Amino acid sequence: MSQNPWTHKIHLSFGFFDGEMPPKIKKALKKLRDQNSNMQIKIWGPKESRHLIATKYPWALKKYDSFKWPIQRSDMSRPAILHAEGGTYMDLDYKLKKPLSKIMEHLSGAYPEGEVFINRSPNSLGPSSLSNSLMLAKQPGHPFWLHFLKRISEVHGNGRGFTRYTKIMSSTGPEAISRAYHAYDKNERDKVIPLPPSVFNPCSICDRGSACAHAPGVLAVHKNDSSWHSGTAKVYRHFYCNRIMYYILVPCVIAVVIVIIIVCLRLKRCRSTCAPCKFKK
Repeated sequence: MSQNPWTHKIHLSFGFFDGEMPPKIKKALKKLRDQNSNMQIKIWGPKESRHLIATKYPWALKKYDSFKWPIQRSDMSRPAILHAEGGTYMDLDYKLKKPLSKIMEHLSGAYPEGEVFINRSPNSLGPSSLSNSLMLAKQPGHPFWLHFLKRISEVHGNGRGFTRYTKIMSSTGPEAISRAYHAYDKNERDKVIPLPPSVFNPCSICDRGSACAHAPGVLAVHKNDSSWHSGTAKVYRHFYCNRIMYYILVPCVIAVVIVIIIVCLRLKRCRSTCAPCKFKK
């Protein structure tokens, strides 16, 4: 078992969108502090995050400043924070069901080789999509974070896709960290642990407020209350959560349309070629 102690820091990101912290977030933050009194809690805003990039990772500053949306800069600062200081990054809408020290004990026992732990998204159509909503670095300086930061710094423009939502996801969000994980050195990947969604983050964007958050053994839950989500994200959520219906409905609609077109073409042909269909003068 690794003898490296855990870094007892919790990193949060706030101020990229709102200047005043809402009462709901203040209440959640107080609970987090009370629950984890043995942890140092740091809140990173735009000034602190940019200063870290500028002083320790100046080669990434141009890309950091060029991103169009604040959430991209918040996302980009996360691997820099964990590389520089170690500890745990978590979204403000992420809820720990137990003190973080207990969660660390669980991870040390379950994954003794682990040095980096990354939340796995329950919102993916595939089995291996990761999420940057909860990430743990046992110690600062792990090369995975530098690998991830360099990949973000090489993103073309604001990311791939045609909407704000898809560009953010592909440039700095879940899609970006998933690709970074799969591109990481295979010989070192066993130290980077994707967290099982049955224990960490079991509720998808379709399950908010449901029993999944209270299932036995759950250690952490993402409430999916992100403030940056736009109308495009709501459309995505609708189609994602109702995808089974659309998998059935869309082919049926297409089949009906094809049948109607065929019938109309046959009727048209009949009227122009069939003797019984011709009108007598």
